[in-house]
Amino acid sequence: MQTKQQRRKEHVFCTIETATGNASNDGISSRSSSENILTLPFGASLPCPIVNVSGPGTQCICSMRHSMEKRTSGYGWGNPEPEQQTCDSSGYALFSDGEAGAMHVIAHRMLDSNQVELGHRLLGQWLNGREGSGSEWVHLQWHMAIFELTLGHWPSALERFHQHILPAVLTSEDALTDAPALLWRLYLAAGNRFSLPWEPVRIRALSAIQRPHTTFVTMHNLLALAGAGDLDNLDQWIERQSKTVASRVESLVLLVGTALRSFVARRFEDAAVQLAMVKPNVASVGGSRAQNELFSKLHDLAFRNAARATSDYAFAQAA
Repeated sequence: MQTKQQRRKEHVFCTIETATGNASNDGISSRSSSENILTLPFGASLPCPIVNVSGPGTQCICSMRHSMEKRTSGYGWGNPEPEQQTCDSSGYALFSDGEAGAMHVIAHRMLDSNQVELGHRLLGQWLNGREGSGSEWVHLQWHMAIFELTLGHWPSALERFHQHILPAVLTSEDALTDAPALLWRLYLAAGNRFSLPWEPVRIRALSAIQRPHTTFVTMHNLLALAGAGDLDNLDQWIERQSKTVASRVESLVLLVGTALRSFVARRFEDAAVQLAMVKPNVASVGGSRAQNELFSKLHDLAFRNAARATSDYAFAQAA
């Protein structure tokens, strides 16, 4: 008999508080806004408040709102039934301590509010003249590349990949998610106008997929294999995973792998149907809206390609 399972998520909210005024008068006013930044698996922690996000007098406070969702057991794709919520636990920054964490919050805020030009300027000013390494640095470079792509500056995004993300691919696992995600975005933005460096990303992903990682990382390893056209290893993973899937999230990641396999094999109608099932549920694997938007873009391209193939076939038949 099936039983009810409870799954918890944490919704991260960002409150931006801005004080206005100057030292020459006593009149200082303030305003604040709150918005959902991303959804994380339960248990993640956020370190500290952050200040001076976009200039003196600005403070950004992130909070985590815990929610309990009730789902039926099994791996169906129904909508969750909200059960209860607890209050916010405020006073934390998102992603890391210090200025890097502040800029990560701002990058999400700018993307989510479609203030792309402002986000491009703020993050660009902060990155300019700085050097860094590690997964946090790579991720901020990913955000900057997303701004560039959204503004149509795909050559700059490609150069950023080569300069800041590819070195991490070659020497570490710090870019397991950001590297394949950005290469797919570059492909979507520029098509076949240039060759993308998929091979080192594939090699790193192939090594990582053999070892335990979060399902979010595994999903990006699949993106790397698919982007490189490695159907053999993608097929092997799908076969292994289909025999061991043990949770709803693992079932969803298996569907992602199957959809990517269909896409690369140019079975666009199948890919469109499969990605349509992935889109509304991919957030349960983890990641932000900015990251998971990739699957909506892949679905849209698969749908367009399937429609074009159907139209071409009908035209050929009519001729």
